[in-house]
Amino acid sequence: MAISYTEQGWTNNGPPGVSATHLIPMDDALKAAIDALNNMGDAGQQAVKEIGAAPATTTGGKLVNKITEAGYSLAPATGTSNLDNIGDGTSYARVQKALADAINGGTFNAATVSAFGVQATPPTITDCNAALSIGFYRFDSNCTNAPHTSPGALLVFRYDGNLLVQMANQYLSTNIWIRTKYNTGVWSTWGTLWTSANLNPQSKGTQYSVSAAHNTATTIATLSSANASYLVKAYLSGQNAADYHAFAIIQTSSNGTAVINLQNDRGYMFITLSGLNIQVRQTSGATQTVYAVIQRVLDY
Repeated sequence: MAISYTEQGWTNNGPPGVSATHLIPMDDALKAAIDALNNMGDAGQQAVKEIGAAPATTTGGKLVNKITEAGYSLAPATGTSNLDNIGDGTSYARVQKALADAINGGTFNAATVSAFGVQATPPTITDCNAALSIGFYRFDSNCTNAPHTSPGALLVFRYDGNLLVQMANQYLSTNIWIRTKYNTGVWSTWGTLWTSANLNPQSKGTQYSVSAAHNTATTIATLSSANASYLVKAYLSGQNAADYHAFAIIQTSSNGTAVINLQNDRGYMFITLSGLNIQVRQTSGATQTVYAVIQRVLDY
């Protein structure tokens, strides 16, 4: 319930040396303070009850003490970081503590934020292997253990306390590399992330060439023992496709065997198999350099 205040109406029978002229402003100030405490609710009313009918010369001090004990401050919000402020209606201390607890276990501050590289210019490293803390970094062209020799940026993050992941890019480029390290082990090799900006599937076949005598099956490449499928094209450079460009689809197995599933030999160019060896045979009438493009297209 709200508290009330009735002007004492002291006159000449007031305390010695104190006149009614002096007491009227004091009455008005105390009434204003009580009105403010009423607006603060239960905490404010409890403070007034504990202040009680203290002499006018000590009421102000007790009032300030009770306000402070309740977790409020009459100082500006920027002046006292551990107290809420009733002057401008803010809850400085509680908001800051909640923010710190939520973000960094109670130790959140400008220094810890900048340590993560969350700033206009991240910290510069000279060895990617030494970047073990979560955050953003930058490196120059002389940085060791980087995926390239140009300037770039590095992002470090963790899956848990053991698995560490690094992602790096190249300055003024969309190229991205990634690698991992588990616990105290060694870093994996950098792997390239393929995107539409740096991958043309048509260019990823492996190029081969071999000098092949007329009408002689000659090994041009050896496939791995795995469950996979390959596209193979064999040809003579500068010759027409109708006569000198052969095509085949080859399937391999983990048991070390291979089979041609689809074959399109031409008049003077043929593709055959000998175990896992891809062989070409040309019948141009002379020894020729035969070229081949082999692309692994499916693993199963």
